[in-house]
Amino acid sequence: MDTKATLPMTPSTVSLHTAQQQNGAAIIIEHRFFGFSNPYDNLKSQSPALLTIQQAIDDPVYFATTADLPMCGGDTVKPGQAPWILIEGSYSGSLTSYTMVNKPGIFWAGYGSSATVQTITDYYDYFIPIREYMPQNCSSDVQAVIAYLDKMHAANDTAGIQTLQEAFALGALDHVGDFATARELSLCFSQS
Repeated sequence: MDTKATLPMTPSTVSLHTAQQQNGAAIIIEHRFFGFSNPYDNLKSQSPALLTIQQAIDDPVYFATTADLPMCGGDTVKPGQAPWILIEGSYSGSLTSYTMVNKPGIFWAGYGSSATVQTITDYYDYFIPIREYMPQNCSSDVQAVIAYLDKMHAANDTAGIQTLQEAFALGALDHVGDFATARELSLCFSQS
């Protein structure tokens, strides 16, 4: 286990606060294919076969039922011997709800923060709080870029779109939708 790659836990994180309140331990398990948890040293076609929802559900269950933790009594805190609480957020929060249903009886409780439990296509409302609470000079700039790109796309101004893509170091993209998605993804980092 590479402890240098762990995420910081502060007293304000739910997992650490819960562990302290219950005199327990907090463990961060890295999701497969994130960070250093790649079963292959590449992402070729055989890799996605090892990245299914069921496998992502099975991973924390396997860890909880087989790990001998490096602490006093760490081999005697399996789910049948001590309560385990699964705490995750966003996509992983969804995995918490899936795990609680798919593998009942392993975890004492599950806390899925910001878990997506309903599929909604074109969920524009996600970005409203980001737009409303980011610094006003940023939100107006973001809106101006979106309006400018929309105008060029409606006019089929491929040269203008290419120039704009190059300004964002994304000139190699072939489709304007890929460029728009790349710009959208930068807003998603506002949730953390």
